[in-house]
Amino acid sequence: MPLEKETQTRQKCLFLALLPITLTGAWLYGLCVPLYGLISALFCLVLDHICYKMRKMPRPQGDLSPLITGLILSLLMPAGVPLSLLFGADLIAICIAKHPFGGYGKNAFNPAAVGFGMMLVLYPDALTTYPVPLSQQTVWGNHAQFSQGLVSTLAEGAIPRQDLFDLFLGKVAGPVAQSSVLILLGCFLFLLFTKTIDWQVPVFALVTYVSFALLFPRALYDFYLSPIYELACGSIVFGTVFMATDPVTLPATGIGRSFCGFLLGIFVMLFRMFGQFGPGFCFGLLLINALSPVMDKGAAKIKDFFGDAKRTTRNLIHKERRYASVSRSVWNREEAPSNEFSQEEDLRLMEDTKAQINSFLHSLEKEPDPSNSREEEGK
Repeated sequence: MPLEKETQTRQKCLFLALLPITLTGAWLYGLCVPLYGLISALFCLVLDHICYKMRKMPRPQGDLSPLITGLILSLLMPAGVPLSLLFGADLIAICIAKHPFGGYGKNAFNPAAVGFGMMLVLYPDALTTYPVPLSQQTVWGNHAQFSQGLVSTLAEGAIPRQDLFDLFLGKVAGPVAQSSVLILLGCFLFLLFTKTIDWQVPVFALVTYVSFALLFPRALYDFYLSPIYELACGSIVFGTVFMATDPVTLPATGIGRSFCGFLLGIFVMLFRMFGQFGPGFCFGLLLINALSPVMDKGAAKIKDFFGDAKRTTRNLIHKERRYASVSRSVWNREEAPSNEFSQEEDLRLMEDTKAQINSFLHSLEKEPDPSNSREEEGK
């Protein structure tokens, strides 16, 4: 069964947006970056076919999600990482994080985040040691110089030695996904312009990153340097743009996605500052994926509550105007406007309106219970 054309278009745009980052990685670390990306993407595609065969289900035609997952996993890791670790992450992402939940469009957690997160827990040293950019290298990623990366430097409370120009170009030891901030920003704008992703999660997350870094700097930087260092190191920007915007694992409402981006920013920064592993973005994203259904329900209750309050207020304002008009006609007979209601009906309307206004004001003093409106709509 073929996928919808809109879904295929979005997947193609997402895959195209990953190519500039892959080419930047090839410039910084050699041909091993696009080669590993190709191998990982094809391996995920083969695993996806095998899983559908084992489940005796037809694979959706035109589905590029396994290729995207494999390419993202290769970019999250250091250049020249052993292929066994990359294959292990691919296996976990497709065979554990995706198909046990139902396959395409039904996974509860981002497959790439699950695959990389589990391999990071199992092999932390191999996945947190990075080759130095533009160092001596071979096609298969045998580099001559290695470093712990900018993430470890910030974790130790030290000030990075690299200048801001190198940070923006990505010429700092780290995962391939660290790349250039300018290229990541261009990919983000491209995905927004093509309506491939929604803006709520990345915008709220990035604002939270910057605010958190300004309020709690990890070293004695200048005021503006802390958020620059935090955004320029690790896969925080890459993950926010390409992984956190996965519509399958996000809340369906705009309010829920905005709250999701805010919480993602807090969780990621807390994992960075107090977690055992420096690259803590994947763990923060998995927490957000687990909370997505709750955010949808909370957003629905908030929307219903404020919607009911708005309708009630509008009705009360209308009745208050009618009440003022009736009161003037009662106390000033000669200037009373002509209307189709009798004096008894006017007085009854006045009393009813008074009672409704008092009831509404009394209800505001109590704790609102937005679940009532949901139950009434269900009935």
